[in-house]
Amino acid sequence: MDTPYRINGALAVVTGAAQGLGLGISEELASNGATVIMADLQTNKVAEEASKLGARGLNVHPRQLDIT
Repeated sequence: MDTPYRINGALAVVTGAAQGLGLGISEELASNGATVIMADLQTNKVAEEASKLGARGLNVHPRQLDIT
């Protein structure tokens, strides 16, 4: 996919990043050059998804977060 909107050097925190929209947003932001903190209550799942994205060279970091 072409990434016309470069955001190199930006830092993004995405909640609900283990699946669904949060995961998609994390992937898109990282693909465009951002460093992404992938936050979710599901520690193992967010770590697994971050590992997959990291294997593609994307700059993502999983973190546990409960926003309630």
